[in-house]
Amino acid sequence: MGKSDGIIFQEYRKILPDQRFENVAFLGFQFDNYLTLSIDAGVKHFYDINTSRGAVKWNINQGFKPAQKYDLIVCTRCPYFAVDPSAFVNDCLDSLNPGGHLLLDWGAGDHWRFPNFKVGWVRDGE
Repeated sequence: MGKSDGIIFQEYRKILPDQRFENVAFLGFQFDNYLTLSIDAGVKHFYDINTSRGAVKWNINQGFKPAQKYDLIVCTRCPYFAVDPSAFVNDCLDSLNPGGHLLLDWGAGDHWRFPNFKVGWVRDGE
């Protein structure tokens, strides 16, 4: 995803329970990385709009209604792309097993809601 992955993923691990999860869904992930490899899980499912690396086809704006429930759902750096963030969060919560955990990271990418917000790119000639 980016140069800061090694740093930010370590911070995510600090807030996740140190336990084995039976099944985990990684939303917006195509394949294993530092974070996914650091999570002890029996089954890991990857969901992404790009399926070229084996992920299940998923579009954040078409809901998240998996066939099964998960002990942990991780979605980093893509929730801000949801047109209806409340519906997206509710879909995730509905997809958790009782006592399950949800890790969402909005990051600084909520730019589409703020007309003058920009990070490292030029917008409207500014």
